[in-house]
Amino acid sequence: LWELPLAVMDTTLFAHLGLPDAAAEARLHDVLAAARAAGGCAVVLWHTAMDGSPAWRRRLDILDRAVGQARADGAAVGGLEGLWRAWRGPAL
Repeated sequence: LWELPLAVMDTTLFAHLGLPDAAAEARLHDVLAAARAAGGCAVVLWHTAMDGSPAWRRRLDILDRAVGQARADGAAVGGLEGLWRAWRGPAL
């Protein structure tokens, strides 16, 4: 069994918690840092098909910076299928 619970979602940060951009970015950073420190995995759900408004574009930039930093820190970043294959190793 390989279970990967959702760690952070954009609508939770912005709509449900009502965080301003800087606070949401800090929260995302904290979640990813905690996963990295524990040698774990953080599943992030960020809706990429929204309205194209300036707020949406700023929030997409937040994700881009977080993913870029995660990669720079050595994280494996990608879709779940690819990460599953990398973790599981070659098929028998």
